[in-house]
Amino acid sequence: GGVTEMQVRVEFIGPIARGDWAAKQDFSLDVGTVLRDFLVSIGYEREHVEHIIVVRNGKITKDLETVLEDGDHLSLSVLLGGG
Repeated sequence: GGVTEMQVRVEFIGPIARGDWAAKQDFSLDVGTVLRDFLVSIGYEREHVEHIIVVRNGKITKDLETVLEDGDHLSLSVLLGGG
């Protein structure tokens, strides 16, 4: 049997809404999960995920269709909109 689950570590930075998750949290995901689907699965609205700043393994990614990999570190934050 192949591996069907992977772990990613997520850190929520600053004022981003994180629901009941801890500031640093490990998530078990199905292999092949794309970033957008993951963000939706942890409680973000599909139309809001574009506004989340995602740093993956130290590098900002704008590609919400990127496939996550086992051991990824994600940092999530939001732009503070000035009015």
